[in-house]
Amino acid sequence: SHLVLGYWGIKGIAEPIRYILALLQFKYEEKTYTTPEEWAEDKQKLKTPFPNLPYLQDGDHVITESKAIQHYLCQKAQRLDLLGKNVEDTICLYQVCLLYTSDAADDLLCVDLGGRRIIKKKKH
Repeated sequence: SHLVLGYWGIKGIAEPIRYILALLQFKYEEKTYTTPEEWAEDKQKLKTPFPNLPYLQDGDHVITESKAIQHYLCQKAQRLDLLGKNVEDTICLYQVCLLYTSDAADDLLCVDLGGRRIIKKKKH
């Protein structure tokens, strides 16, 4: 099936998803949003009760929320080992992803990471 990953034009919280897509050798198309207006237009077209960025469209299915997408991809590839061997492993994986995404604002002055936080960078 055809996979589409939708997100802003930054690494952000979609980057761990891109890593998983590459690791599992899934072919996918990236839909990059550059303006809130562009996202608002497409948001109305997504067939999901939880329209949000990032999203992964797999045929007729739309999955939102970065952790849900990561789980979905691991299950789709039948690679549950990537989700951790036990609770401690799973928690460690989540912590690594959170550490990465909390510093993933790229070069923008303000970034909305999935509606959870705004990171403001100082101008140099």
